Amino acid sequence: MTTSETRFERLTNDVFQRAVDRTRLSAANVELARQVLVTGRSAYAVSRETQVKPQVIYGAIKRIRAAHAKNQAEAPEGWVSVTVSVPSELVPEVKGIEQRAKGSADPHGQGR
Repeated sequence: MTTSETRFERLTNDVFQRAVDRTRLSAANVELARQVLVTGRSAYAVSRETQVKPQVIYGAIKRIRAAHAKNQAEAPEGWVSVTVSVPSELVPEVKGIEQRAKGSADPHGQGR
């Protein structure tokens, strides 16, 4: 890694995919950004390996990070976005908790 290379906050694959769904990136650019944002590889290493200019990779990263920020901004007021690791069989339960909470929240983020 060069001293000027930026390290990005890593995203889980699920969070990454939700952000990607808000973009119109090509599948190839999505995979390049995934290597950096999900797996934690450096953009320069991905660039050297794939022969894709770093600017292209950084452009994809920028668009996905902007989409991720927009996703976080859409959470009801007073809510906090978190990433948790749970056994796969608990994922539906955790998502259900979120959906029930969203259903009982008014536009100001307070319970009904």
